[in-house]
Amino acid sequence: MDDKMGRDLTAPFMEHRELAKELNPRKDWLKRILINNNWSDLKLFIKAGDLNKKIGSSCTNCERSVKSIYYLSTDKIFCDICEEIYCSYCTKDIDVMKDNQSKYIKLKLCRDCFIYINELKCIIHPNLTIDKHAIELVNSFNEISNRYTITCSNISQLNGLILLCQNNMEFLDNFKPEIDQLRGVIQNDLKFLTVMKKSKTGVNNNFILNKMEKNLSQYLKIIKNKITPVAFDALNSTQELLSKK
Repeated sequence: MDDKMGRDLTAPFMEHRELAKELNPRKDWLKRILINNNWSDLKLFIKAGDLNKKIGSSCTNCERSVKSIYYLSTDKIFCDICEEIYCSYCTKDIDVMKDNQSKYIKLKLCRDCFIYINELKCIIHPNLTIDKHAIELVNSFNEISNRYTITCSNISQLNGLILLCQNNMEFLDNFKPEIDQLRGVIQNDLKFLTVMKKSKTGVNNNFILNKMEKNLSQYLKIIKNKITPVAFDALNSTQELLSKK
């Protein structure tokens, strides 16, 4: 007997099953939360993610160790959507919605999930293009502030290692890898601030957005003026120390 039903349904079912495997159920859950603007469900979404912590000691994106001795915060950061492990450089905080006390509920997201949630919000609320730009500016503020905090920590750690090795040159061989890596991270952070400053020079016709952009530019200028001399002092001291060896 020619079983057309069995033959015809098997392939589509298997294809549907394979597609279902690739879908992230948390993305679908978050989509429903945003559509319904349900802050209590968002808090449950975050708590559910806390129950599923993956094992690992390196960032999924840049492969930097998240347990290095020269970071003040050595805890792993998990993306609240894909739940993969990331370092603080490869994650962004985003304000999603307010709770019943008018406080914003934040999510920590990797780059891909950050793009996903912003695109999703624009699809759900297509008339909020100004809000989208404003969100991007706020996220830039947060990213600069986060990078500044980490850079200050790294400079402090680098200066500590330099002082230790200056007083005890026999330690230099042991700490040279950490010193080199810290120096590279600080240099990259300075480049990031320079690139960020060049990319925020546009003028927006909207009064509020234009004001936000000017404030961001001023904030970035203050950060650069404050961190650059200290960073260069640490980098020059590093160069002098390594040249003695």
